[in-house]
Amino acid sequence: MLLLTMLAGVVEFGNMLNLYINVIDGAREGARAASNASPFLSGTDTTDPAFYTNTDTIIEGTFNPDGTQDQRSAIDPVRLDPSIDNVVISVFAVDTSGALKRFPQDKPNGWIVYPNTVVSSFTDAQLQALMASTANRAPSTGMVVVEIFYHYHTILQMPFLPPVIPLHTYAVMPLTAAEATPTP
Repeated sequence: MLLLTMLAGVVEFGNMLNLYINVIDGAREGARAASNASPFLSGTDTTDPAFYTNTDTIIEGTFNPDGTQDQRSAIDPVRLDPSIDNVVISVFAVDTSGALKRFPQDKPNGWIVYPNTVVSSFTDAQLQALMASTANRAPSTGMVVVEIFYHYHTILQMPFLPPVIPLHTYAVMPLTAAEATPTP
């Protein structure tokens, strides 16, 4: 019985780890693609919604109305459940003094794909504190943070494991389009 329990745990953990690696790759791929685009319309501070939807499309792919996959996703074969999972994309501009500005400005918790209760795990104060230690030595910078919140549903439903295990991953990439520009 002990051997069967250990085997079930190994199988469940191996499957969860495999899917978690896909989610990590999805966050990295989304951040990589976002780092090559501009989150602003025509160089203004007005946020471009296409930047966020294009980044999410790279992460999740697109699906036809009948549920078949139209465009392959970076997290394939994982499919996010809109009721509990989420993708959060935040753009930050940090100047040499360490002052931080989050975009889109009307969304203090980042751009959230699904309207559920999941919000960015990075607050402005946390990021400002992380950047403050290097602010005097670093030039102005822009960065994009892509977070994926995924709830893994156990496949074996063993009584010693919870039925749903929350997983969170993120990727941070430099974003030159969001670099803070000095004002005279």
